[in-house]
Amino acid sequence: MGGMDLAGVVLGGRYELRRLIGRGGMGEVWHGEDISVLQREVAVKVLPAVSGTTSVRRFDREAAMLARLQHPGITVVHDAGRHDGYLYIVMELLQGQDLARVMADHPDGLPVERVLDFFHQIADALATAHRDGVVHRDLKPANLFVQPGDRIKICDFGIARSPDASDALTTSGVVLGTPLYMSPEQCQGRPVEAPSDIYALGAVLFQLLTGHTPFPADQSPYALIRQHVEDSPPLLGAIRPDIPQELAELVAQMLAKDPNDRPDATALARALADLTADSTTRSEESGEREPRQTARLTLPLSADGGDDEAPRQNSGLLPARWTRTRTFLIGTPVLSAIVLVLGIAVLRNDSDPKPPDWSVRTDGALEVAFSPDGSMLAAGGGSAPILRWDPETGERIGGPLRQVGNVYNVAFSPDGTLLAASTLQYNGTVRLWNPKTGELISECYDAEVVAVAFHPKSTMLATVNQATEKVTLWDPKTGDQIRVISEGDTTEEGDDVSSLAFSPDGTTLATGDDEGAVRLWNPNTGEQIGEPLQHDDDITDVEFSRDGTTLATASADGTVRLWDSKTKGEIGDPVTAHSNSVSDLAFSPDGDMLATASVDDTVRLWNPKTGKQIGEPLQHDGDVTHVAYSPDGTTLTTASDGDTVALWQLPRKPTA
Repeated sequence: MGGMDLAGVVLGGRYELRRLIGRGGMGEVWHGEDISVLQREVAVKVLPAVSGTTSVRRFDREAAMLARLQHPGITVVHDAGRHDGYLYIVMELLQGQDLARVMADHPDGLPVERVLDFFHQIADALATAHRDGVVHRDLKPANLFVQPGDRIKICDFGIARSPDASDALTTSGVVLGTPLYMSPEQCQGRPVEAPSDIYALGAVLFQLLTGHTPFPADQSPYALIRQHVEDSPPLLGAIRPDIPQELAELVAQMLAKDPNDRPDATALARALADLTADSTTRSEESGEREPRQTARLTLPLSADGGDDEAPRQNSGLLPARWTRTRTFLIGTPVLSAIVLVLGIAVLRNDSDPKPPDWSVRTDGALEVAFSPDGSMLAAGGGSAPILRWDPETGERIGGPLRQVGNVYNVAFSPDGTLLAASTLQYNGTVRLWNPKTGELISECYDAEVVAVAFHPKSTMLATVNQATEKVTLWDPKTGDQIRVISEGDTTEEGDDVSSLAFSPDGTTLATGDDEGAVRLWNPNTGEQIGEPLQHDDDITDVEFSRDGTTLATASADGTVRLWDSKTKGEIGDPVTAHSNSVSDLAFSPDGDMLATASVDDTVRLWNPKTGKQIGEPLQHDGDVTHVAYSPDGTTLTTASDGDTVALWQLPRKPTA
């Protein structure tokens, strides 16, 4: 959409866009007019363009899902369609204001009777949605619209999910949940079902009664997420004594940590109806504010909400001089529950180490990659799709990119025009997309690929096939095979290649195998260059420095060795600080730092010129599987086997 002015455009020959109402991550909302015989004002949500039959089928299914939600408290969907690449949904145009604006005029909370009336309407509407199998997933005051006469409408089911949706049709939904209202299970990346909506509604109910959310808004999203999972909210009665005890207990139930301890929407609507009637009777008869026992709820009460359900993950300490200072949840896709946690760490000399308070798990080890200009971070792993973010703001870029089978590698081409992802699936391919638009550009028909590498001019893609042991070069723009570098017959039986890298000038391709050998090849001829460089155990990664003068090799023997690219001689002594296999390594862009990741749960930084370690290790909650520098060298991204991705802010020059 890119800020394009759509004013005056007529969608589907029927809906003329008049004025932009708002813009968000899921598209733009326009004030439009149905210029057909009906001649009525409408709201039109215009979504980013998608390509492919699957995406269009998904959109049609989701539009139909929204249209079938028939309730006075749910925004009516009139129509949906496609126009010049755009997708659009036509809805009723609402008059009034959202609850966020209402709250701005009542900083200390709304009258109890008005809140009860609002929430009885919302719960009744939500019960209809849940009975139809639709979960909203982002309930908050801005998505609850107050019309004249205090009639409430639930808006923006744009990230809603139907639980029976097939995997093939759910690759678009990414829950950008709002941390102030997110349920504990949503914070943790666990399945988000109807009880998550109840929790979010409880947080909104708490805010409307008190003027503030259950946990303070003036803190980092990471701190909010931790509190949603671990802490009990304040008691309503202590904040506002005129709140009936029954209502305070109901809010506590809605905010229970365990989804099973929360009431369902139907029971909630009945309870709120009883409370509304009771409150009205008391107000009419005597104005009495003391809670009465006749309307006491019989729903299961769990004020503490099962704090033991999701204990804190504290398997290690952040080392001295390093601590994460900002961490926040970015998003979870509909089915794969991949959760990216971004943490910024700074070098410190004046404080004790702090424990890593948070760990979020996905269903597969993550691979991460920066785009060459640093404007995009891509991550994928296991059965989760590839997701893209702006690393500065944490905002999602486009929709998920889906591979066939589990994602094993993610890599950008040096010119930034392609994003590649491989899979270990026996019938899979290496898929290449335009990272900005998400358009599938080509597929290289190589299955069970354990490693990929782009030529520095982006003209070739090298792949390693685990089954055949072949190293193959491809044209990444067409998917055509260029040549096979190694058939496996130049190595001993069983010497599987597991890693590869091009030199910066493109004249050399380095490969590492499971017999500890690193071989150098001429990619233009397929001929081997010289004798192998040797480790004592499997080679896990190979990497050239950006100036091409040094080749770094990592091994399962726990060592990292540096080699002169011209003479092939070893430089200095091996790096031996890791206590277990080194899984990945990366040179900083200026060559002044080398980062090494290990299954000993640490990442270590080194000065490759002196061989000395820089600072203390960066501690993780599991095996570290990947490490990469941002293009400007100021940020390091790491992925651990706990399926957490962290961003670390680094000193610009080595101190060792």
